[in-house]
Amino acid sequence: MQKGILKRWMDDKGYGFITPADGSDDVFFHISSLKDAIRRPVERDIVYFDVIIDLTGQKRAVGVTIEGTKSVFTERKLVKPAPVAPRKNALKPQPHKARAYRHRNSSYRSIFSTIVIVALVVGFAVDKFKSREIAISRPSTVSEISYQVTEQPEIQAATKFTCEGKTRCTQMNSCEEAMFYLNNCPGSVTDGDNDGRPCEDQWCGH
Repeated sequence: MQKGILKRWMDDKGYGFITPADGSDDVFFHISSLKDAIRRPVERDIVYFDVIIDLTGQKRAVGVTIEGTKSVFTERKLVKPAPVAPRKNALKPQPHKARAYRHRNSSYRSIFSTIVIVALVVGFAVDKFKSREIAISRPSTVSEISYQVTEQPEIQAATKFTCEGKTRCTQMNSCEEAMFYLNNCPGSVTDGDNDGRPCEDQWCGH
């Protein structure tokens, strides 16, 4: 890299000529070859540059910098931050594993909550089904018992008695006979109050 002085500068046209410090011929300088500067060049600036020969055979200055006007941004690039020594036994952050662990815990909690809710719903449904089963079965059981209680004497009575034209309590010999005539024989007048029990004063009142 060479050092020189900007001898002539035509700012409106964006070019000028540099006189090298070694006394060689002037070198053409275009504004497009200026780098790392915070202002435009002016005559008498001390500059640093490299020289190339362009296609016309003319010397041309490239990579031109102006002394004392180096960009602060370029200087900052050259400053390397001091390395920080890692602490011993320092735990390395593992954000992905932490997120995966939290997600897994959240999934487990969601599955457990779902199982609990399903178990409660099933238990409630089973209780309701059993209650309904009991409610349905009870009337039939009671009706069967009442049927057995009411029907059995009639069957037994039917085997002992026959309709022989008796219609009044004075003609009966027992409560069973009075019940038989009331339930099986027409014309019976043994149940005056129509409560289903005949001859209450004579036979079925005790």
